[in-house]
Amino acid sequence: MSDLEIKLDAYVLPDDHRVFKLFPGRTYRLNKEIVERKTAFLDIRGLDELSGDPAEWSADDLRRIITADRVLQSSGSKIKKRPVSQDTKRLRFLRNLLMVAKEGDLIVVPLGKGLDGEVAIGEFSTAPGVIKKVTVEDGENHYDTWGREITWKRTVTRRRFSNTLNKSLHAPTAFHLIEALSREEVYLAAYGSFTYDDIYVASFPSEKEKFTTTDQATIGIWFNSLAIIHEAGITNSPLNKGDGIFELGIDEADVELELIRNSPWTAVLRTVGPLAFSALAIYPLAVEGKPLSHLKNATVSAKPVAGAIDKCAVVIPTDMQEIAKGYGHGRWDASCRLGKKVSTGATLRSTAHLKSARKKVK
Repeated sequence: MSDLEIKLDAYVLPDDHRVFKLFPGRTYRLNKEIVERKTAFLDIRGLDELSGDPAEWSADDLRRIITADRVLQSSGSKIKKRPVSQDTKRLRFLRNLLMVAKEGDLIVVPLGKGLDGEVAIGEFSTAPGVIKKVTVEDGENHYDTWGREITWKRTVTRRRFSNTLNKSLHAPTAFHLIEALSREEVYLAAYGSFTYDDIYVASFPSEKEKFTTTDQATIGIWFNSLAIIHEAGITNSPLNKGDGIFELGIDEADVELELIRNSPWTAVLRTVGPLAFSALAIYPLAVEGKPLSHLKNATVSAKPVAGAIDKCAVVIPTDMQEIAKGYGHGRWDASCRLGKKVSTGATLRSTAHLKSARKKVK
């Protein structure tokens, strides 16, 4: 019988999950409208004359509306006129927004220029083709149009993103895919902890504005010793009985642990395989001094996105059982003491929620 339920504040993404960037018009003026109305749309007037089913929209009608909108917006405008060649691209952008992006895919909307400019990140709330009519307020002009409902996750500044991703966000393209190499940056900002394919990323936030050398050392030793014990468990390689947590903590481990200053700091563990999520579950057990048996008998769940299967329910408990094998010879007690020091000194915490699974006997 399971002793404990561990609910991870972590997201399981489907294999075909994607991230899109939206820039609806030629300036930032409509981006905040998108956030406030929780609806993603393009700055194209005249779409409201079409039905509420974009599958019924003909290419000829769309070209006519897009051309008329170009002429209308170019008339008397000080902004550089949009070339005729852009009409076909805008038709494709519109169809991709309304008909291609799937429920659960992420959408990134830049809200301002420069590194201090904000970026809103949200999820498509509905299936492709399920659209919503909204009234857009563009200065003194109001018009109705069709868009997709969005559930906003977070708003961050561009400063936390790489140059590569910022260049993509700055591009004037109305609607396009974020490159695969930059997706993890968006996932980290939106979800904190997530998994896709066989990649697992776990975030451990803190309350500190500055990590001391002691903080960094204790964090590194706790996670590194866990990684060494994990490696020994999955490869069935015995550890030296005399090696304690501190000896293992300075051994060579094949994991990525990054301390990111997002004000305050966050420790981010990235692994190929489930170790990062196992750490997310084990760390609070160590901090609270729970018995080692909880590693062997806990049930674990995460948050599937858009119909993804919660692989964590099987993978993480199995992984934790392998890890538990290496915590003999007093290592678990030492790990608990060190985990408590990391928690109080570095104020590092896990976003996992622990709940006793045993029913009270009446």
